Amino acid sequence: MKIFLCSVLTLATLAVALTRAAAQTFAGFDDFSTLSGSPAALDGKWAYFFRTNGSGTGNGDLVFSGTQLDFSKGAGAGSYFLGWLGAPPAASRSIGSYTTSWVAEISVTSNFASLAVGPDFLAVGIEIAGGNGQFSTIMLNTNTAGNFIRTEGSGTTVNEVSSPGSTDVRLRLSWDATTKLLVSSFSTDSGSSYTGLTTFTPDTQWTGSTQSTNGFNFEIWVNSNATAAVPAGGTSLDNFSLVAVPEPSTYALLASGLGLVGLAVWRKRR
Repeated sequence: MKIFLCSVLTLATLAVALTRAAAQTFAGFDDFSTLSGSPAALDGKWAYFFRTNGSGTGNGDLVFSGTQLDFSKGAGAGSYFLGWLGAPPAASRSIGSYTTSWVAEISVTSNFASLAVGPDFLAVGIEIAGGNGQFSTIMLNTNTAGNFIRTEGSGTTVNEVSSPGSTDVRLRLSWDATTKLLVSSFSTDSGSSYTGLTTFTPDTQWTGSTQSTNGFNFEIWVNSNATAAVPAGGTSLDNFSLVAVPEPSTYALLASGLGLVGLAVWRKRR
């Protein structure tokens, strides 16, 4: 009886640890269905925005359409970036996101089969940013040749693959806190299967940054240098998720606890 109770308590303790590991404060989900107003005040989830292209003219915007975020811009370069749970400075980074494994995803859509003028581009994606302007990103990129999945990042070469027959893509960045590797992948079947692309190593590429103590910034964005205007509804983002993943050692402890319970039950029956 004592063994059984001890095993149950051990299992309960492990279950609590597992729950806490999966409930990091930086994790969350947003299907963009309960928002209101401009992106600068999206219920505090995306409280910070900035532009990297067309910033001088303020061109580009992400607008809540009722079920998703739609990008639009006037003629000329334009962009819009949104930061998850705060602004990019180090003090606002997602604490624990460097020491906890996680998976970040976003569904993106581009209704443009291609752009008419080279070297015009229209890109929509997800990225993480660290110190010293470093970043790693995966995007759906449209240019004169059509649609492509493209990865870019500090200290690595551009990787680009064709995405034939699909302008609806699920983009993913996965961080392994044990190996310190960041893997980019994408899905063209609503997340049923994924194709892996670039593997980043931020701990060595981002020397001098403070991600080890302050974590990463998570951002969603759209950027274009297209001469023509982009109307709302042509490019959109939906169903953002950021899930903390317990380390394998945590699962091993949980399995061990289950084994103890099974042994106690077996002994009790005998």
